This record gives sequence, C-alpha cells and structure tokens, in this order.
Amino acid sequence: MNKKSFSAKNTKIALLTGGPSLERGISLNSARSVLDHLSSDNIEIVPIYFDQKKRAYKISRAELYSNNPSDFDFKLAQNFKALSEKALLKILKSVDIVFTAMHGPFGEDGQIQNFLEKHHISFIGSSSQACKTAFDKHNASKTLKEKGFFTLPTSLLKIYSKDNEKIIKEFFGKYKIKRAIVKPATSGSSIGVFSVSTPEEAFEKVNIIFSKRMDTRIILEPFAEGKEFTVIILQNKLGMPVALMPSEIEMTYHEGRIFDFRRKYLPTNQVKYHCPARFESGVIEKIQTQAAQLFTLLKMNDFARFDGFLMPDGNIWFSDFNPVSGM
Repeated sequence: MNKKSFSAKNTKIALLTGGPSLERGISLNSARSVLDHLSSDNIEIVPIYFDQKKRAYKISRAELYSNNPSDFDFKLAQNFKALSEKALLKILKSVDIVFTAMHGPFGEDGQIQNFLEKHHISFIGSSSQACKTAFDKHNASKTLKEKGFFTLPTSLLKIYSKDNEKIIKEFFGKYKIKRAIVKPATSGSSIGVFSVSTPEEAFEKVNIIFSKRMDTRIILEPFAEGKEFTVIILQNKLGMPVALMPSEIEMTYHEGRIFDFRRKYLPTNQVKYHCPARFESGVIEKIQTQAAQLFTLLKMNDFARFDGFLMPDGNIWFSDFNPVSGM
C-alpha cells in the first residue's frame, strides 16, 4: 500500500468502479455509496469507470448515478474515447489518494493494486500481495490451516484436469458428504456458487462454471452446517485492526438454498440480519479476536470484510475474505 499525508481540507479522491468481473453492478452501487458518504465542500471525487476490457473512462458524477453496467459499456463505446495509460496516470497522480470500489477479479485480486503500486500512486486498502492471498479462497484456506485456525476440508478442481470427476467422487466418499458447495476459487457476491447433493450434480455444476469461464479453478467443500455471519474489520490510527460487531445472517437452507447473489442484493423476505449476532458474548468476542488476527496474518490494510460460520461444535470457520467489501 502506498500512502502520503494530506489535509482533510480540499482533498481530491479518484474513485475507481466497474471492472471486468461479473460483480460490476455491485461495484457501481458501492461507488455510489462512497460518493454519497465522502462528498463534501472540501472533498472532490473523480469517478473513473473500467469496462469489461479494463479500459478506463473518466465519467461524471451524474453518469455514475444514472447507468447500469450495460448502459455504461454501450454509451461509453458510442460517445467516449477510453483514456490512454498516460492520461489515466496523469489523473491518478493528480489526486491525493485513490479509492478502489471494484469487486471480483481485477479489483480485489491485486491487479489494480499492483498497477497503482508500480506507479507509486497512493491508495486506500490492502496491498496487491495481501489482496492476492486473501481473495483466492484456496490459498487463504491453506494459510488458515497452516496457522492453526479451524477450516473445513476442501478439494481444488482445475479447468483442464482430466481427474475432476474422480476427485469429486473420492471427496464425497472420504468425508461422507450429503451436501456440498461448489464455487469459483476467485469470485465474490456468491456468483457461481452451487449447493449440490451428489457427485454427479457437483460434476455438472463444475462443468457449468468452467464452460462460462467464471474461473479456471474451483473449490469443493462440505456444506457448512452452522450459523452464518459477516464482520467488518477497520484499522485504527495506531495501525491495529479492530473488528466491529459481527452480523448474523438468518435464512433457511433447505431445498438446496444458500445465501446467494439474489438473496444478498435483491429484495427478499427469505433473509434476516441480526446485529449484534444472536451469539453468546464469548462467541462474539472470539469472532472479533480471530478476525483481527486474520487481518494481521493476511497483512491487510485499512478495511476488510470476512464472512464465516459458527459451527454446531462451537468452532469458528472463516470462509471468505473480501479486500473490498460491498458498500
């Protein structure tokens, strides 16, 4: 992470949104929220939109509020010229700091952060290396297991492997699986996440994910029989991580239901949020303590959101690490 000192008065912030991932729409909503909360007489926000091909466009505040991803890509291609790398860098170096509000690959996996670091541009959030480690579910799970944190067993499936069907069948047999989760190794917002009950169904969903090029690596794991939660971690002025009060996500998981994209972002009566979570105080403290420890372990900066489960046996399982939380 690159940081420089600047005054709270007359601050200029470049707000990055869009991107090539399937989470572009969520990115636009996050950017609008950031714009709503940071805008003031003393703070100037400069929105920059990245399309599906990672081409950058300087857009107006009005354009940010008025369009969805399809509108952006269509209108920008028709009426505007993408910024050259030189022009983009000129804008980014003219501001005090960059705020990335892009989710998924390019925004959270370290790519945009690496670009900013390479050109010595100050930005809010975790470094490229921290993002790369945290956003990859397989690598993050390995890191947790190595450091003694509770994890569920997983298998990694690769797009060009000829052994995926065999790996799936062996996983179901070894762990006596009755229900499992299939999900891309590097994706967010529960896009491409499936609940499956048999090896055959799992293999079918794996092929769907690969055929749509959602990812080239897929995680297979047991369905978590627990209570779902999410927790925000903020870094204080002393550089110490502080985990806020976790929120419990209440929903029924029967008939293959999971906390998917639709239930996260669209109106529904199938999900309820409880903050604070309806856990014993000792459990809440344990979640907060471990979240802060993991924030440090993953070498993250400024803020993050971790998702997880309180398991029936009392163990805490952190399943997802979001360097750029939906806002």
